[in-house]
Amino acid sequence: MRKGTTPTHIFTLGIETSCLTDLRILYAQDDVILEKHLSDCVLEGETASVTLTEEETFLFASDAPVNIQLRLRIGEDVVLTSDPIIVPVKRCLKEEVLI
Repeated sequence: MRKGTTPTHIFTLGIETSCLTDLRILYAQDDVILEKHLSDCVLEGETASVTLTEEETFLFASDAPVNIQLRLRIGEDVVLTSDPIIVPVKRCLKEEVLI
C-alpha cells in the first residue's frame, strides 16, 4: 500500500456476508491506527471490500508494515478473528491530499 492513495481492500470471508451482524477491520502499526466498520464496507456474496481515503493512508508510518485483522460477529454468540495480514507501506514523496 502506498501512502496518499485510495486503495480498495477486498477480503474473502468464507461465509455469506448476509450472516454478519458486525464486522471490524483493524489497521495497526504497533497500536490500532484505523478501524473500519460494517457500514464502511461493500458486501457481496462472501466478500467484503473497503476503500481507504488519502487522509487515512497518510496515517500510516512509511516503510513499516501495517497489520490488518478482521473481527466478525455472526448472530449473537459467534465471534471470529482472522490472522493478521501484513502489508508493506510505501512512502509518498509529498504528503498532500489532491483536490
